[in-house]
Amino acid sequence: MDESKLNSMAASNLLARVADGTEVYDSTGEHIGKVDAIYLGAAADGDRGEAAPATTSGVPADALDADVKIFSGLFFTKSDIPKEVRERLRYNGFIRIAPHGLFRSHRYAMREQVVAVGGDRVTLSVPESELLKS
Repeated sequence: MDESKLNSMAASNLLARVADGTEVYDSTGEHIGKVDAIYLGAAADGDRGEAAPATTSGVPADALDADVKIFSGLFFTKSDIPKEVRERLRYNGFIRIAPHGLFRSHRYAMREQVVAVGGDRVTLSVPESELLKS
């Protein structure tokens, strides 16, 4: 198995270990908020076409529509995130971070930006300024 496949599998396992309410820290050690949504992505179960929604083992095929509705509900209707980027997030998976403080936007960390999950802490590989926001 090549190194990129192993790195992808490790990142996949990290995202699956994230829990709602977990505190999130960026690469500078700055506390940026709490996880308020997790989406494992269509790629979570292996290499599939981009149109395939995420499922877990044992999920019936008719549950796929519910998965798409859940995903679409994770973005505000007037999101600044372009459609192509939303599709990338949907395919690869992400966490949504509720910010601390008033008048701040949610942030989205892609699967590959999550580098550590332990206890009550998620650590990202990038500073807050490089995260997607809506």
